[in-house]
Amino acid sequence: MGEVYRARDKRLDREVAIKVLLPELASRAEHMRRFEQEARAASSLNHPNIVTIYDVGLEGDVAYIAMELIQGQDLRAMAAKVPVTLNQAVRIISKVADGLAAAHDRGIVHRDLKPENIIISTGGYVSNSGHVKILDFGLAKLVRPLSPNDTTLPHTHPGAVFGTVGYMSPEQASGLEADFRTDQFSLGVILFELLTGRRPFSEPTAAETMAAIIRDPVPQVSQLNPAVPPELERIVTRLLSKEPHDRYGSTIDLARDLREIRDILTLTSGSRSTLPPLPRKPNRNVRAAAAVAAGLALLGGASWYVLHTHEAAPKAAAPHVMSAASEAAFTEAKGRLVQVRDERSVDGVIDSLHSLLKDERDSAPVNATLARALMSKFMLSHRRGYLEEAAVYADRAVRLDPNLADAYDALGTSQRLSGKYAEAAASYGKSIALDPKAAGSLAGLAQTYAAMGRAADAESTFERATLLAPDNTNIAMHYGDFCFANGHYDKAAELFRRVTQILPDSPRGYTNLGAALHALGRYDDAATAYERSIALAPSGAAYSNLGVMRYDGGRYADACVALEKAAALTPNDYNVWANLGDAYRWTPARKADAPHAYERAIEAARAALSMNAKDALAHAVIASCLAKSGHPDDADAEIRTALTTNPIDANVLYSAAVVAELRGDGDAAANWLRRAVGNGYPSAEAAHDPDLAPLRNR
Repeated sequence: MGEVYRARDKRLDREVAIKVLLPELASRAEHMRRFEQEARAASSLNHPNIVTIYDVGLEGDVAYIAMELIQGQDLRAMAAKVPVTLNQAVRIISKVADGLAAAHDRGIVHRDLKPENIIISTGGYVSNSGHVKILDFGLAKLVRPLSPNDTTLPHTHPGAVFGTVGYMSPEQASGLEADFRTDQFSLGVILFELLTGRRPFSEPTAAETMAAIIRDPVPQVSQLNPAVPPELERIVTRLLSKEPHDRYGSTIDLARDLREIRDILTLTSGSRSTLPPLPRKPNRNVRAAAAVAAGLALLGGASWYVLHTHEAAPKAAAPHVMSAASEAAFTEAKGRLVQVRDERSVDGVIDSLHSLLKDERDSAPVNATLARALMSKFMLSHRRGYLEEAAVYADRAVRLDPNLADAYDALGTSQRLSGKYAEAAASYGKSIALDPKAAGSLAGLAQTYAAMGRAADAESTFERATLLAPDNTNIAMHYGDFCFANGHYDKAAELFRRVTQILPDSPRGYTNLGAALHALGRYDDAATAYERSIALAPSGAAYSNLGVMRYDGGRYADACVALEKAAALTPNDYNVWANLGDAYRWTPARKADAPHAYERAIEAARAALSMNAKDALAHAVIASCLAKSGHPDDADAEIRTALTTNPIDANVLYSAAVVAELRGDGDAAANWLRRAVGNGYPSAEAAHDPDLAPLRNR
């Protein structure tokens, strides 16, 4: 935010610290107005654990803050030099809580609490003479554009995100309103870090860390440091509650609880237990990463994996041995499943496997393959019953042969499609342990990581799968899916083109290649790919993508024609109906048909949520349709749910921008749009959206 200098106040003959703000901040009148307002509010705080602000002003074109000079080091630097005992950790945090309580009592929230903003004076925490001071109160609302190397995200109002990644609260990470309880969460992270030597949520990228803060459970402190007493662990757990109402209703109560723990520890030998040092501040790029979901419909192909392992597997009966005739029929069915193009072709595979089960009911491979065929049918039809039936056969395959990797693969895929990501990762892991060369299982695990917001893990796992099976078109398809969702359109196009080279009659390959070329702005090439896909086998995905491309080109009537064909082929796809509603809405002769299309989209999205409650895109589509149908309040509720479920998905963020713009909040819309594009949403598509035209004219 700026540079700090040591200076002398000639009037009062005292040394002070002068913070000079960055020129790009000081030059903006609105930023300076808000900065002065916040800083003057903070200067009213008079507490021994808060650094005092003496003055704030502008000298020429230099904006500055004059504050109390503290001889000491920040908490992270101090902890790196001198080991912290349990008693000292609690003493430090209790003093910080005292300062926060005083600020919160005056309605002032810090919003960026972290070890670097806690100063220990020269006496240090080894001696009781050392003072603990909180820095930078009141500066949190000052914002600047986010650079690629930032670990602190800007904040203005709901619809943007502020805080240092790793210390922000779930509500901050979701871009929601944050009150004094957000400081409690940040303090809980610092206390957790002091007690264990690591942060509770720390992923390779900022986006993944934000997703973990929102969704992942808090590790148990006592498992990482058994010396922590249960009373203190309960305080940490309460501070790190996902919901603000589960934290302290008053920071005064928090400070009192910490003082009581401090007093108890002072009387016990446990106070001398040395804690692990704080990790050094990471020097990482904040890289936006979006989870899998595309505004352009992308089909990854039939789920065909070879899956996971089994821990201490119960002893199973000897594997069922198929007859020669059944073995031949089974091999033929598996080959057809790989070549599935549409619902009719997968129906034939399902019928064959059902017939085979009459004689081979206890065959784990047959049950696992039937499960995958049913999941392919589900992905093509979006009908819940097929996924539920698939789960039954996958589970049965595991019970029949707990040493069959393929059975765990099928089980993991059914769990992933149901939104049970932790269970899916475990099942895929079991498959890989049983068969380390199970490239399909690695691809399934990579897809699971992507759905969990663990983009770096997903990418590395896809690379492992690709090395094992470079010519596996399903792996290439899924990897391309991932790259597309993360805005890596060149890489996605390369992978999808490889699919069409290996399988020149693959309609899915051409559909997805068209989507990547579309995102790259290569519209003629994209149209050629879509048309080739349709010529091979008309599909809802190809017609939907073709319709979206025509919509982006302002050819709304032509978009209606293509999207109507998509809806006829995939009547349960909420994206198709939402896109058709948009096309109707901007076609004067068809505008009256838009409400019905939006209703169908909402109905299909709710059906999808009944199968996978973690489908953030379904919530986002519902929100967008409600906003376009004139129901802004209902739309707000749905988009909040979507953002809470997945705050880094580019399509969810884009829907948030549309919802904000339609309710008349252009500032929030602009913020959400910046985040969407930063997380991989095609900027060319955003530039053609008529709903966001007011933003382009600002």
